[in-house]
Amino acid sequence: MSFDRCTRIRYMRLRVLMISSQYPPIMGGAERQAQLLAQALVRKGCHVEILTQSLERRTGSSHEDGVLVHRSIQTLKKGKIFGLTYLMSSFWSLLCLRFQCDVIHCQSLYLDSCVAALMGKPVLGMMAGDRDLHRMQQMVGAFIWMGLIRRLSGFVAISDPIEKKLLAVGVSSDKIYRLPNGVDMTGFVPVCKQEKVGLRTRLQIPVDASVAIFCGRLAPEKNLKNLLHVWAGVTKQLSKAHLLLVGSGPEHAELERVARQLGLLEQVHFLGQKNDVLPYLQASDFFVLPSLREGCPNALLEAMAVGLPCVATRVGAIPELIDSGRNGILIDLNEVSATVRAIVQLVEDPEKAFRLGQAARDTVKERCSMDHIADQFIQIYKELLSKS
Repeated sequence: MSFDRCTRIRYMRLRVLMISSQYPPIMGGAERQAQLLAQALVRKGCHVEILTQSLERRTGSSHEDGVLVHRSIQTLKKGKIFGLTYLMSSFWSLLCLRFQCDVIHCQSLYLDSCVAALMGKPVLGMMAGDRDLHRMQQMVGAFIWMGLIRRLSGFVAISDPIEKKLLAVGVSSDKIYRLPNGVDMTGFVPVCKQEKVGLRTRLQIPVDASVAIFCGRLAPEKNLKNLLHVWAGVTKQLSKAHLLLVGSGPEHAELERVARQLGLLEQVHFLGQKNDVLPYLQASDFFVLPSLREGCPNALLEAMAVGLPCVATRVGAIPELIDSGRNGILIDLNEVSATVRAIVQLVEDPEKAFRLGQAARDTVKERCSMDHIADQFIQIYKELLSKS
């Protein structure tokens, strides 16, 4: 590459087209990450456009928080027809937008990534979990789709298991970049004891309780039935231990049944889906994440940013974030008595809990601040451009 081209890439205002199959107001982990990253890139001087599916009452293009959002992917939401219409609509939308960007960022590895590989632009693919990749491997013509995926310019893996999955499907190691998810460090902040009391009063949480919180889907992969059995053991030793379950999902009714069966309805609070989880995190004493599988969970990053000591299972990127005993506690939730003991010790040793929480915030501030993550993405985009 010539010196002039290298200099131009170094100082250019990057134009990034980000493809996210869904985007806020639909709010899952990937959608929230896409929004946070897009906003951070704009703050750093990039021009960012989002390509996503249309919503029933929101179509076309509009500016949202400084980001131009194109809700132009039209689909029929029925089985195989969905995939076909998603593919065709993504292809047409990208054809129309490809000259407006320098680099294409795919928020997941799905059919839109395959289409992006044909656009003659550097393409960076994100892999936060293996669900979409697994779906593509089951499709008719999987060898074609996977061949197109391998043609992408670069890949971001958010954890060691995901990097291994990319290597297993034939992605070259020199195309893989390791980056965790990012968190808004300015929004998710700790509060003092007095503020915590005020929040509990407002949210109707017992002021004198030891409060644990889980945020996420009430779904089988979150392993919440086991957590309820652990909590039954905790409350036998700590009568004022309360558990907040913030979220909704298919297991809600079953979890309420189990809580009733275990006599926990006074200590376990099903709060439903909340648009803003921050006050609930700030009102809590520690965070629990008992998942059977995870990528790099937003809920954990947010809890760590708030300065909560976190108790979590050894899955996904969690062991890369938590150094057990230094900035959190790693558990095997199938070992119920050991998990009960770890939680009880955390409640009974507030100095240790404070130290773990402080170290947790320091960890995500250093490694997962969205401001820092955006800088790294810009560096990757420019590296891919220089190779194109």
